[in-house]
Amino acid sequence: MNTSETVLAIDLGSTWCKAAYVDRHGQVLAEGRGYSRGGPPFGHTAADLQDVWAVLVRAVLDAGSNLGCTQPAPAAIAISCRKAPGIWLDSGDNPVDLPPGAAERAGRSDIEASYAADVWGDSDPFAYGYGVDLIGNTRWLRRRYPHLWSTVQRAGTLHNWLVYRLTGRWVASPAAGPVRFNWPDAATTLTGLDIDAFPVVVESYRQVAGLNGQAAKDLRLPPETPVVAGTHDGAAANLGSGAMHVGDACLTLGTNGVIRVVTGAPLERQFGYPIVEGRWAMVRDIIGIAHHLDHVVAAIDGQGTPVSAERHASLTEQAADVPVGAGGVRLLVPDDDILSDRREAERSRVAAGHPAGVVYRAALEGIVLAFRGLVQVVRRAGADPQHYVVTGGATA
Repeated sequence: MNTSETVLAIDLGSTWCKAAYVDRHGQVLAEGRGYSRGGPPFGHTAADLQDVWAVLVRAVLDAGSNLGCTQPAPAAIAISCRKAPGIWLDSGDNPVDLPPGAAERAGRSDIEASYAADVWGDSDPFAYGYGVDLIGNTRWLRRRYPHLWSTVQRAGTLHNWLVYRLTGRWVASPAAGPVRFNWPDAATTLTGLDIDAFPVVVESYRQVAGLNGQAAKDLRLPPETPVVAGTHDGAAANLGSGAMHVGDACLTLGTNGVIRVVTGAPLERQFGYPIVEGRWAMVRDIIGIAHHLDHVVAAIDGQGTPVSAERHASLTEQAADVPVGAGGVRLLVPDDDILSDRREAERSRVAAGHPAGVVYRAALEGIVLAFRGLVQVVRRAGADPQHYVVTGGATA
């Protein structure tokens, strides 16, 4: 097999890291995966990043093994990744380690304050995508842990760190960074860091460097294999499913639920990012739908979490025979962390009083209702979804 005509595509999601060899026609020739659930939402420590890298290596080696080559030689490597906005490195390129659990307790107050800060002038902060999340989390680090903030030499995301681990270059693409090719002046004003601390922004298809020696050794690939900047996993989902035209809406049923409606141009004061350069999508999400569904299964069968695909498949089969409406049983997705414990108690109570298929059907319909709410939100904001494509593991 001539692997020099393939691309090694890697997607680090919130539950699985997937690697695939893809030919020039878009045909997947071989796949591999590693379980990536867990870890903080940002602020990964050295141990966290070591675990992330090990999972990525496992997925790539698995894909290579399934391809049937002792040492594949792809034409290029491209990576997409969940957001994780806040990976900070010191002058020795070591991760700035947060205290255990600090990121989970951080909340969104500093991100929200960054959007509202009186430093944007005539600029719309919503036009800077996930860049503002990184700015807000770095602002939180400065306020909460000034002794750690004072050591920061690089500020970025998990995507930036992965490309750095592969190539030694600190870069971002627009969808995985500030959307524009320059960071706003507000980044330095709000974080106190020099602009050079933030990754250089290049086109998602741009080659940034070749695979460095250590990464090549770990992945069992040739050194200097070209690595392109890649993109955010949401943008990749739209691209891969063909949802690229104005009015297209990509729904992702993954660890989180997301809708990305292509609008072409940005909508004023509405969050989003470019699917490809110059083509904007408005984005809204539902946090933790996979977590919610896993806990429904655990409440039904009493086997705890994590939940295997087989357990979901069995309940999906039972739910298929339940009429629409699940006999009036409702199990809604928790809308914030404060309600999660209350919802878990409700899941257990409902599971104890109804057949398994009814409970699972109610949980699936609760997710559908949450997505219906997202559609209503994006329409009120001025987006016009006309054609829907569904992606993500829960499509099964």
